[in-house]
Amino acid sequence: MLTPEIVELCKQASVEQNVGKLLYLVSEINRLIAVRDDEHRKRFAFTSNPAPEDQSQILKSHPLC
Repeated sequence: MLTPEIVELCKQASVEQNVGKLLYLVSEINRLIAVRDDEHRKRFAFTSNPAPEDQSQILKSHPLC
């Protein structure tokens, strides 16, 4: 879901006639989406890749070691 800020910038960009202002709005939209995606990726990586277990303890408890 897009943030209200991104939606507002998209609305402004959809009617903007000034090329310079349009480029600014599009750049700002891209920046905000990139920030949002980075935050999402970090959160997802943390939940899907938990800290590895201490392998030395696993091996010590194995009957063949």
